[in-house]
Amino acid sequence: MLVSLIMNNTYICDSETEFSLIANMTSRRFTSNTVSVGKVRVVKSAVVLEPNNAGKTNLIKCISAIKQLILDKTPFQIETNMFTDNPVCSLEVTFSDKNKIYGLAVQYNVHENNFVLESYFYVEGKGSKEKKTTLLSREYNSDLTVNDKFFLKDADDLISAAKFASHNHMLLNVINTEELPRFNMLKSIYREFAEKIDIVDMNQPIINKTIEMMKSSKENQRRISNFVKKC
Repeated sequence: MLVSLIMNNTYICDSETEFSLIANMTSRRFTSNTVSVGKVRVVKSAVVLEPNNAGKTNLIKCISAIKQLILDKTPFQIETNMFTDNPVCSLEVTFSDKNKIYGLAVQYNVHENNFVLESYFYVEGKGSKEKKTTLLSREYNSDLTVNDKFFLKDADDLISAAKFASHNHMLLNVINTEELPRFNMLKSIYREFAEKIDIVDMNQPIINKTIEMMKSSKENQRRISNFVKKC
């Protein structure tokens, strides 16, 4: 589940802006809507209330961009803030998996269509004691940084493979993971999170598309039915 999303120079966000689902003192009182993830409590559902043109749609677009990036969906759609000349968008997302919090930070150059930075990490602790541990990090024209304790014997092979990997796609999608079990495990964690992201545009509902999805699989039927019930 989503824990937080930080956006910078992306759509309406001209500076670092965070959307956080970490429970505060008020939301913690609604215990049925919070869940423990490691040492933090996260709200299971949230409603965003803002006036028109305040950035609600842009938030959804950023979440959609994260899904597109991880699953290597094309065409990839993201825009910089219209009032800046900086071509680099920044997104950082954290999410939970099996009671741990993982994260992804990316910087993407929309003019050159490549990654300036992609960094995978996990988070421990909370508040002032929060600690981010980098698992894998790649900067443009720089060597790959690998956490040896996490990747073990995969580390050297991963560094070698990354030297020939394109910067137009995330490492998760350009390196063969069959011979790299630890990297394959990391890929599975991130892809599983992205595959659970469902975005429904209620401003322009397409009945034919809904019917098509309902026919595709029992899992889609269940997810759509549950969504409609919750609405």
